[in-house]
Amino acid sequence: MRYFAILMACLLWASHLSAQYTTREPAFLGIYSEQISQEKARKLGFDNLYGSYVSRVVENSAAQRAGVQPFDYIYGIDEYRTGKEQTLAQIIRKYTADQDATLHFYRKGKNRTLNITFSTRSGQRTEASDKCQDPFFGISAAEMNEPETEGITVNIIDNSTAKTIGMEDGDHITAINDYRMLDWQDIKTAINTMKVGNQIAVDFIRNGKKMKKQGPIKSYCETKPDEAMQMEINVAPRPGDWFDRYFKKGEEPAIVFRSDNELQINIQSLGADEVARVNREKGLSLKGANNLAIEALSIEQDEDTVELKFTLPGNGETTVRIYNDTGRMIYQYDLGDFTGNFKDEANLFQNGAGNFFLEVQQGDRSVTKKITLSFK
Repeated sequence: MRYFAILMACLLWASHLSAQYTTREPAFLGIYSEQISQEKARKLGFDNLYGSYVSRVVENSAAQRAGVQPFDYIYGIDEYRTGKEQTLAQIIRKYTADQDATLHFYRKGKNRTLNITFSTRSGQRTEASDKCQDPFFGISAAEMNEPETEGITVNIIDNSTAKTIGMEDGDHITAINDYRMLDWQDIKTAINTMKVGNQIAVDFIRNGKKMKKQGPIKSYCETKPDEAMQMEINVAPRPGDWFDRYFKKGEEPAIVFRSDNELQINIQSLGADEVARVNREKGLSLKGANNLAIEALSIEQDEDTVELKFTLPGNGETTVRIYNDTGRMIYQYDLGDFTGNFKDEANLFQNGAGNFFLEVQQGDRSVTKKITLSFK
């Protein structure tokens, strides 16, 4: 009888451990990031070319509590390192919520570590954008940019922060708040880390002379009060030849997104060489100039679709296109003469997990991004 009691106790304890293990939730770090090009990683002095460049940190997440910041370049957790065959997201999947770990990353050129305790996703979602609370610097891409020169040549929007602190058309930005600016993604990240009223310090070159200006950053409402209340539009794909061919009336998507699937979304900037390679392999004609100023670009899960959002500070004839990994155009919208906020739902799930290519063209300027969707 005593042996039977011991056996039952052991079985109950094993059952308890098993229940604990099976109910443990996946680890959640809490960052938005991009996989930068190897060329950019080398320019920034990173030994590991496959890390994740943090663009935003989720509030009340494990990353925020540990002290992760935008522009941190995370390349490892504990003994695991990112590489050609292993992304940061894949490493995080090795952990569960409440586990402790050590993050390995670069910050402003220095190799650093942070202790972190992973959390759960817990339905965390980014709050809707409010143009009267979001910082707006007020620059657009200049017609002529020097491809061999580090930084971004800009034009200045009237009544903006950039105008107020004394910047001029043709100034060449090299740093914001002491972070190096190599492309428009960096500028977007630098601005998004701020709150209206914070001091912004800008290093730039004017006529060969290095200069620095600073001042409090304004919101879009302060910069363009007459347009602030009517600039945002919600658009839906307009039926047409391309729509009829790829989204025939009554046709169900090949893959139905389920709420119990966890969607991973990664946005990667593509350099001119990478765009040329994609064009050769996919038979596309994507433009590799990447000279269009695009701000607050995000792609987020919205039930059985994704929500695409961005802001274009400049104006002109604008077209948004998305191609799948076979080179087929699956989304297009001609916005006409457009400036401001764009927001729309796009059904990418019918094509399954994989790579997509987003191209936004405005006049003779354009920007190209690679989007990777994966389901956990």
